[in-house]
Amino acid sequence: MRHLAALAVAILFAAPASAITVDFTDAVWAGANPIINFPPISTPTFTVNIGGVDVTATVIMGTGAFGAGPSLITDTVNQTPINPPSLPNGMGVAVGIDSSEIDRVEILRISFSTPVTIDSFLVSRFFQIGVKGDAANELGLYTLEGGATVQFEATASDPDEGRQAFAVGGGLVSFIDFSAPGPLDNDFSLVSINFTVPEPTTMALLGCVGLFAVGSRRRSA
Repeated sequence: MRHLAALAVAILFAAPASAITVDFTDAVWAGANPIINFPPISTPTFTVNIGGVDVTATVIMGTGAFGAGPSLITDTVNQTPINPPSLPNGMGVAVGIDSSEIDRVEILRISFSTPVTIDSFLVSRFFQIGVKGDAANELGLYTLEGGATVQFEATASDPDEGRQAFAVGGGLVSFIDFSAPGPLDNDFSLVSINFTVPEPTTMALLGCVGLFAVGSRRRSA
């Protein structure tokens, strides 16, 4: 127990974690957009290194983009706005000539090359009842590392861009999946994700705590 207490104190004084924002409206994500290629090229996965972490966007499901199979689609700052003069939408999944939104049977996975804590995310084109003809507040879904499905709702999004942020939290994960339930009115784009990367020292100490805990249980058995 003394060893565990000492390790717990060490974790408290370990180097602080790194906070990183992934902005899907940044021009570095434009390569994931089949519209800028001719003929259109299906891009079901795209990776960008941000703050030393490889962040990968992947289509898990989708009914096909431009006849070329499932594809990511982005609306970034260096492109002609999909809905001018609005702000860039961000990341979505392309179906036919659909805009950069997640809807229907689409699932967008954002994965990380190292375990992270997802702090929050920002969506757009996510409107409340009565805005843009929506009959109800739009709904979205996310799951962390294949865990329980969490529903989020447009309750405070701005009426022009439909932007609203949502807190996440929880433990370390390697990916998060985004989707939208039926009916068709439920859709949104992913603007950004804020996540935290534990410092290597903290990760190593957490591993030691686990080993000591297992050893203690065996000795007491």
